[in-house]
Amino acid sequence: MGAASLTCDRCRTRLPVSALNTQDLVACPGCNTPVRFLVFPAYYRAHAPAQAGERILVEGESSCFYHPNKKAVTPCDSCGRFLCALCDVDFDAKHLCPKCLEAGKEKRTVDTLETERYRYDSLALGLSVLGLLPCMWYFLIFIAPAALYISIRHWNTPFSVVETGKWRLVVAIILALLELGLLVSFALMIFFELTMSDA
Repeated sequence: MGAASLTCDRCRTRLPVSALNTQDLVACPGCNTPVRFLVFPAYYRAHAPAQAGERILVEGESSCFYHPNKKAVTPCDSCGRFLCALCDVDFDAKHLCPKCLEAGKEKRTVDTLETERYRYDSLALGLSVLGLLPCMWYFLIFIAPAALYISIRHWNTPFSVVETGKWRLVVAIILALLELGLLVSFALMIFFELTMSDA
């Protein structure tokens, strides 16, 4: 982070240090748009390793959003709030505040925080194999469509933090289609027997 990363909103030209913290508007060197940037001193500081929060000693220093009496050392890369050393979470080459980190975990927007996923591929395969058991043939009318639905519905869902492939879904779809084929042929056989007995 530093002054060189501040850019004009219109043309994205980097602003010189002389354009920062001025009382008057300054013309952008790229497009001549009048700009004014007010930057807290914490913006210029290099990111320090985790440490105890320092108290504000100089008037005009930026304070932490969560601890108003602590000196800010960095802004949050997600929401922009200034953070003290206590609140700064150095995670995945970013500096985040605890609320943004928690929100990323809940909304699953931070991929590297994800530690587990529901295995729909294993569920679909388990259901289709369960339908092959003779004691479950009475429930095949529910099991086979459920396995087929789960396989198709979650075809593009990530199954594991470590990718394992789609072979379970392929096997589940094949077994579910075979089971549905058996159900249809069994229903047709019963239908033809009933029509033959009526004749």
